[in-house]
Amino acid sequence: MSNRQSMLTFQLLILTILYTLPNVNSIDQTEVDADSGKDVRKTIDDGRIRGKEAIDISSDPYTFESDSLPDNRKFNPSVGNGHLATTIYGDAIFVNGIYNGETGWSHRARIPSIHSSNFSFSDDGCGNPSRFYKLDLQNATYQETMVLPGGTVMYRVYAHQVFNRLLVTEVIIERNLSSACGPCCSQGITATRLDLGSAASNDLDMQPPQRYASADCDAINTTCWIQSGTIREPERPGTTKTQLSVVWNEMPSTFVLPQGQDSARWTFVLSVDQRTPVAEEDFDRALEALSAGDSDGLHLGHGRAFQTGTWAKGDIEIGGDLHLQKVIRGCLYYLYTSLPSHSSHSANNQFYGLSPGGLPNGANGTDYQGHVFWDMETWMYPGMLMLRPDLARDMLSYRINLMDPAFERAATGGYEGTRFPWESAFTGIEVTPVVCPACAENQQHITGDIAFAARQYLAATGDKDWLTQTQAGTNYTGMDFLLEMARFWNSRPTFNATKQRYDINGVMPPDEHAENVNNSVYTNLIASYSVHFARYAACLIDLDYGSLVPDSWIDQAQNLAFVFQTEKRYHEEFEGYDYEVETNTTDVRGVKQADVVMLGFPLMWSMPTDVRRNDLEWYETVTHPNGPAMTWGVFSTGWLDLGQFAKADELFTKAYGSYAREPFKVWTEVQSGDGAVNFITGMGGFLQTVLFGYGGMRLDVEELRFHVQRLPPGTTSLTIRNVNYLEMEFDVALTSNLTTLTVISTGSHQLFLNTTNPPAEISLSPGLTIDLVPQEFSISVGSIKNCPLLTAINVDYGVEPSIGRRRRSHPR
Repeated sequence: MSNRQSMLTFQLLILTILYTLPNVNSIDQTEVDADSGKDVRKTIDDGRIRGKEAIDISSDPYTFESDSLPDNRKFNPSVGNGHLATTIYGDAIFVNGIYNGETGWSHRARIPSIHSSNFSFSDDGCGNPSRFYKLDLQNATYQETMVLPGGTVMYRVYAHQVFNRLLVTEVIIERNLSSACGPCCSQGITATRLDLGSAASNDLDMQPPQRYASADCDAINTTCWIQSGTIREPERPGTTKTQLSVVWNEMPSTFVLPQGQDSARWTFVLSVDQRTPVAEEDFDRALEALSAGDSDGLHLGHGRAFQTGTWAKGDIEIGGDLHLQKVIRGCLYYLYTSLPSHSSHSANNQFYGLSPGGLPNGANGTDYQGHVFWDMETWMYPGMLMLRPDLARDMLSYRINLMDPAFERAATGGYEGTRFPWESAFTGIEVTPVVCPACAENQQHITGDIAFAARQYLAATGDKDWLTQTQAGTNYTGMDFLLEMARFWNSRPTFNATKQRYDINGVMPPDEHAENVNNSVYTNLIASYSVHFARYAACLIDLDYGSLVPDSWIDQAQNLAFVFQTEKRYHEEFEGYDYEVETNTTDVRGVKQADVVMLGFPLMWSMPTDVRRNDLEWYETVTHPNGPAMTWGVFSTGWLDLGQFAKADELFTKAYGSYAREPFKVWTEVQSGDGAVNFITGMGGFLQTVLFGYGGMRLDVEELRFHVQRLPPGTTSLTIRNVNYLEMEFDVALTSNLTTLTVISTGSHQLFLNTTNPPAEISLSPGLTIDLVPQEFSISVGSIKNCPLLTAINVDYGVEPSIGRRRRSHPR
C-alpha cells in the first residue's frame, strides 16, 4: 500500500470515529446534584474523555480562573477575532477561509502557533511557582500568572480586535517589592520557555522564512521574519491553491529579569493573511506601537475595542446564579470570537461561516474539520440576530458568496435553483466525507434552514436594501438568494395522485438516524416556508410577485404531504413513522436530536395545544439521552410555551449542566465528552432557550412578540442588553413580578409597544422606560404593507390551532 493510500485509510478510520461518536450509546459519567442542578463531576479513568476537572475560583462574572488546567487539553480556552483563532497551549492557529485537502478531506489548515509556550523555572527554592490560569472575557484575553517567591511572571495571549490579523503574546516579569520578601527577591528571575507550536505544518507548502526588514524591529531589538506559501491541496481539485503569508518576531528560549530591575515586558506579534500586504500592514502597526514604547497600549486598545464593539452591543445578565451567568457569558464569548470583528482597522475578508467547533477548531480528523452545517443558521444564528444583526448578515453573506456551487449542486440532482451542500467549507462544494454518503445526498433540509434564516433577518431588520442590492462580492441580491432557494423547493416534490399531495421523498431529517425516508415533517414545512416567503419578499420591494413566484408554486407548497397521526394526535417524524414501533424495532438509538419538536419552536408552526404537548411528551421518550445539548433547550422552550414550568426548568438545566466543562466553560457535543469541541452549536441552542424560552421573544414576519416571560431556575433577574429590532435598540429586564423595557435608540421606523394588561398602544422613543406586569406584549411598526404572507401547508387538525404563529391585522 502506498503512503498516500495508508494516509487515506488512517484518515477514513479517524473520520468514521468522528462522525459516529455522537450516535453511540455512551454512558454519561457526570452526576447532577439534585438540589442545585449543578454538575458534580468525578475523576474518571478514561483519559479519552477527561480527567478530574479544574474548578473556576473567580467571583467575577466576566472571568474564568483556576489554579489548575483541565487534564484533557481539548478543554483549554481559546482566543479569536473571527479572522484567526487558537486554543491556548495548542500548536495551531486557524484562519477564516484557509482550508487544505480535497473535497471530503478538506479541513482547517494548521498554521504553526509559533509563540505558544509553557514556562519552567529553576529548582533552587526560588523557582517553584503557584500558577493561575485566567480567561478574561471582558477583554478577550488569556493570562497565566506564575507567582514565585521573588516575583510574578505573566504569559498573556489575545487575538487583536482592531488589528485583526494579529495574534499577540506577551511575557511580563514583575519583581516582588515587599519589604518582607526574602533573599529570592534580590536575585534575577529566569523563565525558560518550552516551544509548543512552531513545528512545520503538514497542510502548507511554505517557502523558507526570510528576514523581515523593518526599522521598528531593529528599534526594539527583535528579529522579524516573513514566510509565504500555499496550502498543499485545494478543496476543489484543479483550482488555485490558497496563498498565505505569516509575519512574526522571534521569541527567545529564556526570559531574564536581571538583579536590580523591577519589571520587564516582551511582546511578540504574529500576523497572517491571504494577502502579503495586509499581513505586513497590521504587523507594521503593532511594531510601530512597540518601538514607540506603547506596548501596554496595544493590549488596552484591544480590550477597549472588545468591550465597546462587542459586550456593549449585546449581552445577557443573570442575577442570583453566578455559575449560570458565567455559562451564558462563555457562550456569547466563544461565539463572538469566532465571528468577524467589526472594530477592525483593515477591511475584513469574506466570512466563511461558523463550524460546530468554532474557528479555533477543525484540524484534520477532528471537530468536523471546520465544516459549516445547518448548525450555523439553525442554532448559532438566531441569538446573534437579535443581539447583533450585523453579524447575522455576515453569516448570510457566506451562503450568498457561494451560490454558484449551489446552482451546480441542484442541477447535478436534476433540480432547479440553488441546493446548498450539507457540509461546506471554502469553495461551497459538497465536502461531506465519504463515510456518510446519505448525509451528503439526503440532508436537503439545509436549504430550507438557510431560507428560514434569511426570512428571520428580514423580519428583524426590515433591510430592503439587502433584498435589492448585490451581496458578498457577487452579482446576486438578497432577493435572488431567496428566490433561487424557493425555485429548488418547487422543483423537488413529486405529485402523488393517490393522496392528492406532493411528496418530498428520499431525505434525511434532522434526526440523522433516519437516513432515507419520505416526507419528513420538518423538511416539508421548512420547504413550504421557503416558497411562501419568497413571494412575500418580492411584494415588499414592489416586484411582480405573482410572476416571480407563480400560483402553481404556492399551490404545491400548500399541499405538500404533512404527516399527522390523527388517532394519537401527534406529528409523525416522517411517513410511516410510529414512535412506539420505531424505538423498539427499527433503531435502538432512538431519535438522535430535536426534530419534530422544532415545529413549535423555532419554526413557530400553529397547532392545537394537545398536539404540541403530545409531540413534546412522546418524542422526549424516544430521543437519545446522550444527544447534543441543543435538543433539550428546544424541549424546554416548548414546555415554557405550555406553562409546564417544572418540566421546562428540568430540561433547561439538562441543556447545559453536562456539556459545559470547567473551568473555562468549553462545551462538548454530547454529555460523555465525545464529538466536537468547543461545541458552539450547543451554545447557540442554549442561548436561544434563554432569549426565546425564558426571555419569551418570538420573531414573526411583521412583529416581535413576547410570551409571558419567566426567570430561569434559581435566578433573581434576567436582563437582555441591546436587543435589536427594526433599527431600534432596547433592553429588556425581567424580575419575578416585573418586566422593564428601556429604549436606547431608534431608527427610521416608528415602532409601537402593544400591551395586553391593560390593552394599550405606546409609541416608542429613545430614553423611554416602561414597566409591565407579566403579560404578553409585542412591538411592531405603525403600518405594514399588505403583502401575501405565508400560510405554509394545509393541515386538518380537527380543531382550530391554538398556539404558534399569528398575523397582525392590516392596517394598524
